[in-house]
Amino acid sequence: MAFFITTIVVLICFLLAFTAIDFTKFIIYIVIATLVLVVFSLVVTLMMVVFNEKFTFIRLIICLAMTLAHSIMFIIEIQMVIGGKTVALGEDDYVLGAYLLYTSILQLFFDMLRCVMLLEELT
Repeated sequence: MAFFITTIVVLICFLLAFTAIDFTKFIIYIVIATLVLVVFSLVVTLMMVVFNEKFTFIRLIICLAMTLAHSIMFIIEIQMVIGGKTVALGEDDYVLGAYLLYTSILQLFFDMLRCVMLLEELT
């Protein structure tokens, strides 16, 4: 299930990366949003320890938000590899570009797997 969802998300991200919209201009906003989500998830983790609760629904919301942030970051990385936008990789950075895309696809898969597991735990 997570594999098919990841495949669909990656295909949609590739289609969005080839549009005229320059997603690389929004990189700082994605970084700030991700940092806010990380702080919020740390607070939830501490609440889980203190109150001895699972907070499954809140964890699912955080997981979905992080998946959205990783998807947008994946679009930005694709546009950086393609070039021609505000932020682009150089010609000699092909190894870095391949590494970025590979790790982003793996991260999206792990995010989808985590979301599916949380959905099963919720039901």
